[in-house]
Amino acid sequence: MAAPRAVVSPVASAAPTAFAVAGGAALALQSRLNGGLGERVGSPIVAALVSFGGGLAVLVLVVALREPLRRALRAAAAARQAWWRYIGGALGAALVAVAAAAVPVIGVATFTVGVVAGQVGGGLLVDRMGLGPGGRHALTLPRVAGAGVAVLAVVTVRLGIRVTPEVSAATTLALLLASAAAGLGVTVQQVLNGRLQAATGQPLLVTALNFLVGTSVLTLATAVAFAAGARAPGRWPAEPWLYVGGPIGIVVVLASVVTVARLGVLALGLALIAGQLAGGILLDLLQPARAGGVDAATLAGVLLTFVAVALASWPGRGPAAGPATGGVTLGR
Repeated sequence: MAAPRAVVSPVASAAPTAFAVAGGAALALQSRLNGGLGERVGSPIVAALVSFGGGLAVLVLVVALREPLRRALRAAAAARQAWWRYIGGALGAALVAVAAAAVPVIGVATFTVGVVAGQVGGGLLVDRMGLGPGGRHALTLPRVAGAGVAVLAVVTVRLGIRVTPEVSAATTLALLLASAAAGLGVTVQQVLNGRLQAATGQPLLVTALNFLVGTSVLTLATAVAFAAGARAPGRWPAEPWLYVGGPIGIVVVLASVVTVARLGVLALGLALIAGQLAGGILLDLLQPARAGGVDAATLAGVLLTFVAVALASWPGRGPAAGPATGGVTLGR
């Protein structure tokens, strides 16, 4: 007989949803800052490396100063978790690099709606199979409807794409597809981070491991790019705010690690996106991207995405009672 499932109330899900939305808003700001840095230095990969390196420096200091985090790190090393459980940071690095390349061209809001396409399918599949740390989340009608509305939001934004002298429709579509691929990677990252959180009990430690892996991958990618003939940045911008994307990214990863078990991967992803779109609209209004400012299609896509979040977070049957590692077993 199947284990009884708890009913999730709106009050119980409000706090983690709000935290996830705040994380999404932080991601919008990080994407704009990294995009600006990437344009100034002439390399999205270098901008992503600077961002991850800055966040890693902050987290290394935090871990060094807190004994509980050091104990959890030693315990995680002794447990010898499978190597693939630590690759979430690499997938996060891919998202940051794609954002640095895409945001200056198509804007934060359009980039974010592109990410929805990758997250929706992955989120539904992960929740249904119980791969996340919260176990299985039933494919209720509101959750499936929310996924469908999210896809409709992507289509709506795509219909609003217009050709400009600076950016062609083909370039914009290519960047949207890259954003969708990055969104799919984020879904996998959330699963891996949630399971590491369940194993270590320390969200900040999991965040630090993400930044360590991401910085390592981006360092290798930068070295390969330079070996292939890419030019090193000639002059670094003097504006200090362009270099704080990494510390802001800590909020993004931490929000995901803390809330994924409670919300499920799909609802978490959509809540992050809602916050990112809200912040993206504001940023794009203040400083339009080269493909143009915020148009009616983008606004409609944003509103549809908020509807998708409300549907996917609708109270219903929660994950099965029991430990957070319930669901399909992935192995060590």
